[in-house]
Amino acid sequence: MEDKFLQIEKYISGELQGRELSDFEEKLKTDTNFAEELAIYKDLESSMCLEAQKRQKQKDVEATFSDLGSLYFEEEKTKSIVPTNNQSVPKQGGQIRKTILGITSIAAVLFFVFLLRGFLQTPSTPQDLYSDYAIHNPIEITQMGDANNKILIEAAQTFNQKKYAESLPKFNTYLAKESDDSEIILYRGIAYLETDNLTKAIDDFRLISEGNSVYTNDALWYWGLTCLKQGKTRKALYLFSQIPQNNQRYQDVQDILRKLK
Repeated sequence: MEDKFLQIEKYISGELQGRELSDFEEKLKTDTNFAEELAIYKDLESSMCLEAQKRQKQKDVEATFSDLGSLYFEEEKTKSIVPTNNQSVPKQGGQIRKTILGITSIAAVLFFVFLLRGFLQTPSTPQDLYSDYAIHNPIEITQMGDANNKILIEAAQTFNQKKYAESLPKFNTYLAKESDDSEIILYRGIAYLETDNLTKAIDDFRLISEGNSVYTNDALWYWGLTCLKQGKTRKALYLFSQIPQNNQRYQDVQDILRKLK
C-alpha cells in the first residue's frame, strides 16, 4: 500500500511519465477499487487546499485588525503630544469624551476579533491530534502454563505499564513462534509507534490491514495515527477514510476530520 500512495501522489503532482504513467492509467481502467482510491485521494487533496485557503484568510483578517489597532494607538499617541505655547489646550470635557470614544472603539474591535476567532478557530496540528487520540487499550492475556504464553504475559505487563521499549523484545520472542497472531502484531506495532520506530510500526499495521484479520480497522486507525505523528495529514486522512461507519473508531475519525479543518 505504501507504493500505491507514492504512485498516487506522483500521478496527482504530474511526476509520473512514460511507462509508469501508461501503466498507472491502464490500472485505473481495469481496477475499479484503485480508481475509487484515487478519487478519494483527490477529494482529500481538494479539501485540504480549501482549508489551507481558509486558514490563510483567517490569518490575513487577524493581521488586518492588529494593524488597525496599532494604527489607532499611534494616532492617539500623536494627539496626546503636549502642546507648544502657540497651541491651544483642549477643554477637559472634550478630551474626556474623546477618551471614552476611543476606549469604546478599542473594545468594539477586540470584541469583533474575539467573535472572529470563535468562528474561525485555529485547527489542531496533526501532532496535537496524535497526542489526543493515541490512547491504547491494555492487553488482556489468559493465564496458561505454556512457556511462550508466559513470555506473552510478561510482554503484556510491560506494555500495560507503558514500558514500550521493554515490551518489544518479549513481543518479538513470542511472535517468532506465533507469527500469525494479528492481535499481538498490532500491539507490537503500537510499541514501535510509542518508541518512535515508525517504519517498523507501519510495517506491522500494513501487514494486518492488508489481510483478513478482525483487527484490520484497528491497524488502519493506528497507521493513520502514525501518519499524524509524522505530519503526513493527507495520508492519515486517506487511511481513516477506509474505516467503515459501523466501526467503533468511526466517531473518532469524524472528530479528527473536523479538528483538522
